[in-house]
Amino acid sequence: MASFEDSPFASHIGTNYVPTDTEVLQIHEFLQDPKKEKAKLDDEIAEIQSKLDALKAKSDAIVATVKAHEALISPIRRYPDILQEIFVHCLPTDHDAVMSASEAPLLLTRVCSDWRRLALATPSLWSSLFVTLPSPPLRPFDEDSGTERRRTERFFRRLKTIAVTAGEWLGRSGSCPLSISMVADQMSDGNFENPFVDVLVPFSSRWKRLIMQVNDGPSIAKILQVAAADTPMLQELVLNTGVFPSTPGFQPCVKWAQCGLVQAPRLQKLVFCNLTEDLSLFHLPWAQLTHISVDACRRSYTAALSPQKIFNIMEHAVCLVSAQFEVGNFDWPPPEASGAVDLTVHGNTPLVLPSLRHLSIHAGSDPSHLFQALRTPNLHEFGFFSTRLPGEGIPEVLSFISRADHLTSFSTDPRCFTANEILDCLRLCSSVTCLKFGLGFVPHIFDRHSSFMPRGPPALTDDDLMQHLTPSDDPNKTHLCPMLKEFRCTLKACFSEEALMKFVTARQDLAMKEGSSKLERVIVALHIFVRWTS
Repeated sequence: MASFEDSPFASHIGTNYVPTDTEVLQIHEFLQDPKKEKAKLDDEIAEIQSKLDALKAKSDAIVATVKAHEALISPIRRYPDILQEIFVHCLPTDHDAVMSASEAPLLLTRVCSDWRRLALATPSLWSSLFVTLPSPPLRPFDEDSGTERRRTERFFRRLKTIAVTAGEWLGRSGSCPLSISMVADQMSDGNFENPFVDVLVPFSSRWKRLIMQVNDGPSIAKILQVAAADTPMLQELVLNTGVFPSTPGFQPCVKWAQCGLVQAPRLQKLVFCNLTEDLSLFHLPWAQLTHISVDACRRSYTAALSPQKIFNIMEHAVCLVSAQFEVGNFDWPPPEASGAVDLTVHGNTPLVLPSLRHLSIHAGSDPSHLFQALRTPNLHEFGFFSTRLPGEGIPEVLSFISRADHLTSFSTDPRCFTANEILDCLRLCSSVTCLKFGLGFVPHIFDRHSSFMPRGPPALTDDDLMQHLTPSDDPNKTHLCPMLKEFRCTLKACFSEEALMKFVTARQDLAMKEGSSKLERVIVALHIFVRWTS
């Protein structure tokens, strides 16, 4: 085998030497044997490569056969309960399942026949249902025009189709507890028979969570007739009736206080939106309630809760974990039209709620007595809003916050305070990791005190406030809320983008230098909506 060492020109290899004509002939003669040897090696390589290709093809065929047969004996085929569990984890987690072919469970029935059979035979896949009912015609159902008649017929056909589909859906749920959400057009009068409600009622014994955003009308009358004994599993009830009475004498069609749903024997969570009745008069299983949220109808004086009534409710609901109340605005209707209202909490013994972790108060009048009476040793989240700008009872609010040793989240509208009061408030929030500035309730248009109070104008979310939240280069100067990890301001902020960026960068720099709490999330509404996440 020829090599560099055998070449008579080995000393010239890799140099700029130019061979003579005679030497060129010698080089060609020398290369004849190496070229023949190279051609022979190429033939051997091609032969071996051909054998390798054949062996590789045989190997691939064997692998394909093995994989195909292993798939037949895979655990997921032999044990359908594993696949069923995977199916269940495909369900949405932030809402009940919807009637959509693009989401589970319906999506799972369109993959193959085996999956379809298995999905239809898995009750837990069909134990939740979110239904948005179609909007009825705006004109009365007895309208004579052909167009309105066709619209009415089309509306009822859609409603019937939804009802039939819902019946089949829930019929597959076996004996599973049910979670049902029903959303209807709240601007209609609801003066019609609702076949979807007819489908729901027979399943009342398995209702575990019921969410209804409906109008206050006859369309849901059959649900009101369900007795408490017929809802043995009901634990969570969310009701939004969407009524907007225009006069103090408004009388709603539905009397929720007399409804069996609110007396369900296992009821733990109760949420009312636009309530037109006095919650303190409800016959609820108070001792077992863990969550209460009440948003009274804006103009329903009947539903307004005084500090005394809220105190009485919390006194009976001693297991509360989360509570949201609105302290009623007692300046509308005027006092002379509404009768005497007791605004004092009786007794000197404070009410201790050891399980309460979340409390939100929306004050339409002075909540001082309520905050004076409450003791919440394990409160983690607190929200305070007021329909008056600035609000009343601020000293008691500050005193209440000072007693919350484990507070980690504080939500408010800074305009509930004066500029000095909001700073005093935030100084008490040294352990807070989540600070939220947002809009509570819009001030009542009938509130004679919604303008600035004599004690000063409301605070603004301006550069000055942001400066107090921003770490300073001066080590002797402290900043508010040093443990902050999340900051939200969904009000239209008055601070500049420069102040916001300085707040963010200073917080991040301080965290890197001292290893302190790092700001992880900022959501702010400026002139445009800005979101930043680390």
